Amino acid sequence: MMTKTKTATETLGAKGLKFIESNLDDGRTVYVQTMTKTTVIDKKTADDWAAAGHILFKLVNGDLYMARGNTFDALTSGVIAHVKLTASDDYL
Repeated sequence: MMTKTKTATETLGAKGLKFIESNLDDGRTVYVQTMTKTTVIDKKTADDWAAAGHILFKLVNGDLYMARGNTFDALTSGVIAHVKLTASDDYL
């Protein structure tokens, strides 16, 4: 009898970070949307944060966080997404 090995699955936070990075790399604008606010991140914004030595997005234990001042807000928690991530070629 063959046993199945369980492979590690990508976390929701890791998928979100991959979505953000791939769209920014392709020149798209990324929108991080909550119920009351939309934050617009374009390639220039991400590059400016990196040039200043700041982290804009980070993964901690599989959860995705976005910088807000000197702190970070959770965008995902386990299998729960607290935001909607979208991307567009055109900035509205």
